[in-house]
Amino acid sequence: MYRISLSAVVFLATVGLLAGPVWSAEVRTSKAELKIEQALSSPTQMEFIETPLQDVVDYLKDYHAIEIQVDRGSLDDIGVGADTPITKNLKGITLRSALNLMLREIDLTFTIADEVLLITTPEEAACRLITCVYPVDDLIGRSESGRLDEADGELADYDSLIELMTSTVWANCHDKADGPSAICPITVNKTETLVITQTYDVHHRIAQLLKDLRLIANADPLAKPTPEKPPRRIPGSTPEKTPGTEPDPFGSADPFGGP
Repeated sequence: MYRISLSAVVFLATVGLLAGPVWSAEVRTSKAELKIEQALSSPTQMEFIETPLQDVVDYLKDYHAIEIQVDRGSLDDIGVGADTPITKNLKGITLRSALNLMLREIDLTFTIADEVLLITTPEEAACRLITCVYPVDDLIGRSESGRLDEADGELADYDSLIELMTSTVWANCHDKADGPSAICPITVNKTETLVITQTYDVHHRIAQLLKDLRLIANADPLAKPTPEKPPRRIPGSTPEKTPGTEPDPFGSADPFGGP
């Protein structure tokens, strides 16, 4: 199943995960899905002991005021019921991290589909693909081999960026470029872009990777590093000696007759 949507990446741009605009084949935003994205980035807490999965879902629905559904059909296929007991005590982390920690233990995952946060199997989540277009003109170098850049007539080096994506965030999902999950470089209106078809989770990681690359690219190379603070010494302890500062047992004079 392919789901071409902009709603997932609109929020990423809103919170700064994407430095530039993101386009998709169909502009369809959803307030409900944007609200889910915001909830996933917000702090949560849970304290459950042998609590049925459905009760945990109902608690999180009320706590974060979002719609969460259990994909019972997919869960039944792998023998996991909505009454599967959950034991988890978490505080001070985001809902996204909490769900990852909780669901991983029972071989489940989550995605955003049809305006709900869907608890499902990794296999089902992998079938729900989203196609997005990422402008990467500022991250593309120029080389002797590559695609011709219409803007300046030089060759755009997509390979380095694609290799970085496929060997890191895409490592477990990228089988072949023309398969269900795909990545394709294209120049649109003189802007170098990557058209990527992947799962919701991988799109989130791609957006974070591009953000990190842009932070490095825009960093001031001449900026002075923050000086390290000296280690704090516990009162009453013996301070560490710095090499070369030990007292000279012979005094200041050279024991071999030097000045």
